[in-house]
Amino acid sequence: MAQKRIEPGLQSRPEAALDSQLHYFARQGWFGEGELSKWTPPVRKFVSDFRVGGPPGFNDVKELATRVQRFEVVPMPYEVIVESYARLSASEIIERREVFVPQADAKGFELPGFPQVNGCQDRSLVLATCLRFLKVPAVFTRKGTHSSVRFMLGKDTYDVGHEPNPEFFSETVQLSREDLAKSQILSTKGFYREGLDPADVGMKSILDFYICSPNGQKYLRPFMERYRGALVHAGLA
Repeated sequence: MAQKRIEPGLQSRPEAALDSQLHYFARQGWFGEGELSKWTPPVRKFVSDFRVGGPPGFNDVKELATRVQRFEVVPMPYEVIVESYARLSASEIIERREVFVPQADAKGFELPGFPQVNGCQDRSLVLATCLRFLKVPAVFTRKGTHSSVRFMLGKDTYDVGHEPNPEFFSETVQLSREDLAKSQILSTKGFYREGLDPADVGMKSILDFYICSPNGQKYLRPFMERYRGALVHAGLA
């Protein structure tokens, strides 16, 4: 998709108008802090190291997304994934500069339907948190078993990481009215959610991996049977 120069209309408004707009987006769930998305000192430092000054524009968002993409991917035993999934805050992820994925030989990872964790949730949480700190309206989204970020510049809405792939933030897509309408339809069917962070959309643990998946219940029981010990240890069973 060809890029076009985006002028950040919302961010370039006078301060009073900007505050009014941010209050509106806060009521819509696109601005503010959540349970896992607090503007802690590590978040503030990470953003301040990135920001040169001035209102964020399209290229600034892309650069921030690239920095998050560079977090180290750390393969872990599946028991660690069970313990940590949907429980780490943006601040904790930023402090580590790491995202956890299952080891290639992790028991269960090779089975169809088992949670195929690829780091999209952690990266989306960090990016959405940082964008809102920069006064860019942004939400963490969940569609099926994939997480991404939606943000607004001016009147335009964008999606970052809209498809799972190794280069998570490799493409930023401008959403059309039809795209937004489709999301609303999926939302009414329970297949799409958006909020401040994973906790805000109902994701509290690995058991909620399938929260927007039509096939989730099919795989939940065998998953719980295989990892009962880890789930008990994590206080999830």
